[in-house]
Amino acid sequence: MEKITVKIKNGINVSVILENDPSLYEVRKKLTTNYRLNIPNSICFTTKDEALIDFNDECKYKLSDILDGNKIYLVKDPRINWKELEGKFKLGNGRNYNDDKNKVVRGKVFSIVKSKFYIPEHDEEIYSHTMILSSVNDLFKNKTLFFNPQPDIPHIAQQDNSEETSKYKFQNILKAALEIKKVKPTKNFIDLVKKAIELQDRNILKYIIENFGQFIPKTIIFGGRLHYKFNTYTESTIQLQDPLIFGGDKEKMIQGKEDDWIFSLKNSDLWDIIEFREPMSIFDFLPFDLKNKIRELNGKAILYSYIQDHDFEMHGLNIVELKMPQNIVSIFSNKDVDPQVFATASNMEDNFHCILYIQQPPSIPKVIINCTKDNPNQEKPYRVKIRWMVVGNDLSFNSILKPGHFHLQSICCDYNALNTVLNIDNTVLFGIPVTLKLDPSLESSIIDHHFIKKNDKVCVSLYGYDLKEKKYFTHSLSDLKFNLLYTKYPNPNIFSYFKAGEDLFVEKTSRAQLPEFISLHKEGYNQSDRGFISRKNERFFNKQLDGNISQSQFFVAVFNPEPKVQKPSIIKSEVDVQALQVNENEQPIFII
Repeated sequence: MEKITVKIKNGINVSVILENDPSLYEVRKKLTTNYRLNIPNSICFTTKDEALIDFNDECKYKLSDILDGNKIYLVKDPRINWKELEGKFKLGNGRNYNDDKNKVVRGKVFSIVKSKFYIPEHDEEIYSHTMILSSVNDLFKNKTLFFNPQPDIPHIAQQDNSEETSKYKFQNILKAALEIKKVKPTKNFIDLVKKAIELQDRNILKYIIENFGQFIPKTIIFGGRLHYKFNTYTESTIQLQDPLIFGGDKEKMIQGKEDDWIFSLKNSDLWDIIEFREPMSIFDFLPFDLKNKIRELNGKAILYSYIQDHDFEMHGLNIVELKMPQNIVSIFSNKDVDPQVFATASNMEDNFHCILYIQQPPSIPKVIINCTKDNPNQEKPYRVKIRWMVVGNDLSFNSILKPGHFHLQSICCDYNALNTVLNIDNTVLFGIPVTLKLDPSLESSIIDHHFIKKNDKVCVSLYGYDLKEKKYFTHSLSDLKFNLLYTKYPNPNIFSYFKAGEDLFVEKTSRAQLPEFISLHKEGYNQSDRGFISRKNERFFNKQLDGNISQSQFFVAVFNPEPKVQKPSIIKSEVDVQALQVNENEQPIFII
């Protein structure tokens, strides 16, 4: 054992006892743990000739390398240190979009292990940005620190000229940017996630967000920021004073000395956060296996829905291209989203049936529509409303906090799997056949199905009906696939299950004047029981096109989520996360 005096420049002196010849990393750990000294990473050991030893190199040096007599010295690193910024601004803690920018959530998600730290070549970069906000208070919010459009972020303001909104200009002085590259999740965060998975409790996911925040930005911009409000009458701007001066020596700005204020930003101690980029859910910082299990627990969501009109022609094949925004189109090439499309059509008078046509996955599906009414003399087209939705994994995890989210699941099955019992013990909501080739026979054929409950499991009976030959068929169906939508948690406000009477009429009527996602169900297995759901006088019934009315017990299920047109949300690609090799007792470290 050796008694050593630790001297911190402009700080304290303390005597400590160190054994053997530990590395400087071990010395720092003992000083902070055993002697409770507050030594941030920006305080560095020095060699005997007063050269700084970088924090990341401390494992390479022994105590004897720097020992001057019985003294060792530490000084503040004059270089800008991103570790100091991490501690000052609590960059490993989550945030909420609607909170003020200086507020972080109590729970720490991770520690930053590695980052890309950028300082402008010419000391600073100056750039401006404008934004329309409903209140000056929004200037303090985390969501306003994102300048690029972020539809996943709770709405800021309507982009219009109403009296309820105002236009603001931001002048930004960029002094540094920090991009997070490698992180180490905290034990508390990991333990809670594992508990949610073990108990299969989605309420724990909400608790995690409440205690660890909604997001952490992948890139943080530091420097100073000024705010100006536009005068709509004079087209001039008014500079907003403290507290809407972010960073720098605010007294200089209050005195009207803007150049001096900008100069004061040379002192990194006066930097503030002025912009966020690339918001990431706190769950994005989990290992792959845990993240996938959280995604399964959360379930899929309706990522986009739309209602569009189509003029149905009685002659020819009616193929409809879906009016899909480009950012929704892009998710079909993202296997992590695993999207499926579901569609239905109606004009409230006749009975229309849909199947999907996909030329080659992952291309965008089209909808083929046909009608059970065989009227070759009909010349005037029918105006039909097509309602469709895209269901997939919500990679942003924002749906966890949405009140209407109720844990959807969807899969695409091969035909051969349909007549076997599917491993699904959930409530089936809807399904739709999928064809990968355009067969001319589809012009005069209807492909439909019903679900069969068998020993608390589900199978699908798929069949076709030839409108010309007036008969059912099952041949030529082997190339079809089937999109299936189901859930563990059926919401009675948007899902109803009706038992048909002897006349097969459902006593409860439909509540919407828009196409609903309707499916036919029955108890017991009998391949000869086939039919199509028909609608008349706001009632649903089972229609047998060959005239044979089955006496089996049929049920009609109506899935009717919010019919309004939804604004598309950004579905970001999965981040590149690679697990490093670690000891079994260590917490995993991940590269982002």
